[in-house]
Amino acid sequence: RNLDIMYTTKKSTKCDGLTTSTKRRSSNFLSTTLNTILPIIFIFVVVLSGPQQARLVSADDLGTDASALLAFKRNLTNLVFDERFGSWDESGPILTNTSAVCDWFGVHCIGTNRVTELRLPGVGLRGSIAASTLGRLTGLETLSLRHNALSGPLPADLTNCRSLKTLNLSSNAFSGTFFREDSSNSSSNDLSASWPGLEALDLSVNDFSGPIPSSLARLASLATLHLQGNNFSGAIPSFSQPPLEDLNLADNALEGSIPSSLAGFSADAFSGNPSLCGAPLSTQCQNVSSSPVSATSSPDSGSGSGS
Repeated sequence: RNLDIMYTTKKSTKCDGLTTSTKRRSSNFLSTTLNTILPIIFIFVVVLSGPQQARLVSADDLGTDASALLAFKRNLTNLVFDERFGSWDESGPILTNTSAVCDWFGVHCIGTNRVTELRLPGVGLRGSIAASTLGRLTGLETLSLRHNALSGPLPADLTNCRSLKTLNLSSNAFSGTFFREDSSNSSSNDLSASWPGLEALDLSVNDFSGPIPSSLARLASLATLHLQGNNFSGAIPSFSQPPLEDLNLADNALEGSIPSSLAGFSADAFSGNPSLCGAPLSTQCQNVSSSPVSATSSPDSGSGSGS
């Protein structure tokens, strides 16, 4: 019995030692874990409980996008919205539920917390695109306002939409120079810098005038360019980017020789420009004073003004 007591005592002592050691290790682990996690939790709580005003000064959130879209809507005139535009609600603070903007008619937020697409084709939009409206949608990748009755010049700040891949403004009444290129401020007027990923540009059937911006020829991803049915004048830039496979410059006031890099396109892409010559047109160039604008040359000063 004494042996049993001694064995039991020793066993208990070992177990107590093991338990004490285990508790000590557990306590150290818990302490280390808390020291690591608590600061993270604190920061997370501070961010979540911070003043809502912080969202107002952010240039890249859905609150800003919603505000920009509502400003665009308010600038439209004589517009009869169908019931679908009832979702463009500007009652109450925008920040109450910023994610609601992604469910607005024509608005899409794909894989991000920004508005990435605005598609409003043929919905009777009238008026103009004012500055500080759509140009604030800096996450925008697709803008389609085709087949409406929008007019006036485009705001220069539309070049702030640097993620833009598709711009379709066809069949409206836009006018003026399509982004004047100014040699004194070339960095802010170079479309290849403003829209480096642009793949499709459709400005057909409007009233744009002045030269075709030479920086369009530096858009490395441009695959579709439709400028037909405007009043573009001057020489055609030397488009040579490999992706370009859909081109239409018909029915403008372009002049001079067609760049040899575009000779493989159909003659229909250049028809309706009486002063153009060279392949693929049958008109031969003779004593042509206007030559193609090089894509590597400095930006032109441009001509024409918004009307």
